[in-house]
Amino acid sequence: MATLAAVLLVTSAARADRDPAAAEGHARAARTELDMQFCRAPKLPLGPEALELCSVAAEIPDCAALVAACDAALKKPEHDEPSDFMKSLMAALGLVAHGLVYLLVGGAVIALLVPIVNAIRKRRRDASIAEKVDVTATNTATTEAPKEIERVDDAEEALRRADDLARRGDLSRATTLYLAASLSALDRRGAIRITKSRTNGEYVRACSEADSRPKLRGIANEVDRVHFGGEPPTEERVGKVASLAKALVRALPLAMLLLGLVGCGNPGKPKMNDPAGTELFVETMKRQGMPVTPLGASLASLRPLDDGEPAPILVIDLERTHLEPDAEDKIVAWVASGGVLVLMGDGSHKLSKTFGYSSHSVNVKEVDARLTPLAIDTSDDDDDDESETLFRARLQKSRDAATKHFRGMVPFPGVVEVAGGLTLVSAGDGAYAIEKRHEKGVVVVVHDSTLLRNAVVARPGNAAVITALFTELSANPAYTGGPEEHRTAEVRAIKLARREDGISPPDNPFSALAQAGLERGMWHALAASLVLFLAYGVRHARPKPEPAPSRRAFAEHVLATGAFYARSPHPTRALASFARFAEDRVRQALPRGTHDVPAFLAQRTGRSVDDCRTLWERVTATTPEDTPKGDELRVLADLRGVLITALRRDTGERRLPEAKRPPT
Repeated sequence: MATLAAVLLVTSAARADRDPAAAEGHARAARTELDMQFCRAPKLPLGPEALELCSVAAEIPDCAALVAACDAALKKPEHDEPSDFMKSLMAALGLVAHGLVYLLVGGAVIALLVPIVNAIRKRRRDASIAEKVDVTATNTATTEAPKEIERVDDAEEALRRADDLARRGDLSRATTLYLAASLSALDRRGAIRITKSRTNGEYVRACSEADSRPKLRGIANEVDRVHFGGEPPTEERVGKVASLAKALVRALPLAMLLLGLVGCGNPGKPKMNDPAGTELFVETMKRQGMPVTPLGASLASLRPLDDGEPAPILVIDLERTHLEPDAEDKIVAWVASGGVLVLMGDGSHKLSKTFGYSSHSVNVKEVDARLTPLAIDTSDDDDDDESETLFRARLQKSRDAATKHFRGMVPFPGVVEVAGGLTLVSAGDGAYAIEKRHEKGVVVVVHDSTLLRNAVVARPGNAAVITALFTELSANPAYTGGPEEHRTAEVRAIKLARREDGISPPDNPFSALAQAGLERGMWHALAASLVLFLAYGVRHARPKPEPAPSRRAFAEHVLATGAFYARSPHPTRALASFARFAEDRVRQALPRGTHDVPAFLAQRTGRSVDDCRTLWERVTATTPEDTPKGDELRVLADLRGVLITALRRDTGERRLPEAKRPPT
């Protein structure tokens, strides 16, 4: 008995520290001490979630500003229906919007084609320039142009290199590098923009920092004296340039330090002015001895609990946290291994199907949260002759008598139905929050998530309701079970899932872009990159040698000329011209001492001497001025065949090449 009394005393002390009756005072103290402004100066305009809580705003103490904001936001305008002019204006704006979309698409296409066209034009221009002969002036005296100012990426590294050059005595290069470091620092700060077309004086005039302009002018003047005036630099002047350059380069870190001291020295307190926020719930639970912390990871990374591992309470606001299929699977496996899950709202079809719950609205806004005792002492009333049924009935009656009730009000009344569940918070005759065992774990389904909102927690009675719910779940075991079950007090870690925790982390950057809805744009960018790569990169390919221009045989020219004459109204001119060509070639092929051309042709072609003589006399007697007889094309083709056969058998190099027969 003494041991049992000690256990009950310790249990009662542990439960007293988290008594929901004290939650009301903790909520009021948190609002005052943390200067929560969601009632006195709510965030305007009220968002959709804040507007849904306006039904409880009038019942919150010292919340006149929120009530006024709700009245102003919910007040309907006098003229809800737009006028005819507004309708026509909106229709016109719709057409303009469509036109702008087409212009945007056209601009994107032009932006893609312009670099391609420029690349093609540049390639042609480079080719035409390469064909020109470079002419160098030999009699004109040239002077060495000043070196271009070196562009650097790291100003501090450039200063160190310039100091090293100054120590080694290379004062001219050191002066140039000091100027380059100064220009680089100013360019990074946005005071100037480095381009090849600007002079040092233009940089000084374009500098937008008034304090840096005199320093840059002093450096530029010294560089101009050395590189354009031809004056040798001295150590004294180079030292002055170095001090000015260091002042310009190191002005940015000093400015950033001052900005950090001014901007971050007193960040101020968070406003906490959103009626739909969760700051009051988190602070109230902290003061009750049950701190609420963010989950801090994706729900898809949940791992099943090991045997004996303490099970935290995971709270998921389904109205704010969108769950992906991978996250839903991990949640089910985590609960089955022994986790305690609180689902607030009905936003996941798979979880509702897996855990077997459903919800619907009712007209009862009042809710009643119960807090069952950890154990019922029946040692004084123990009767050995009492039946099992009577004992359980008496135990249940004692437990109901010791159960505490806390009443509140929610803006959206509703009940949850779960087969085989145990009611934790009731709404009329139904269950507003119900508990069910799932394998080794426990699932608690709440009709909606408004109990977590600042405005709802601030309403009298609701802080005790939400505290009683989590106090009930913090005991071990979390599921109350039968009336004879003895539970122990325990403080479980409470983890609140954030909006983004329901999204599975991407495996690689490409899947991250796909999850963000940019998959199509990513493929478009890839295609555009390939096109630009081809447009700019084809110029850097290995040059291909151009083939030497082919030379046409003179015989082909003759044949082409004959074809031209064949189409003209004077075929005798073609026959006479080809006859002169044939006579020249045949006489070159005649053996020495031979003058009889028909006999030579007959010998080479195998035709009779008479045929060859008739053909030869016919063609040699033809002049361009003769009247056409009608057989010129036939004679010309016959002569060409004879020449081909005769000259092909010639052992020399002169022969008539094969060619197509001219058209008849």
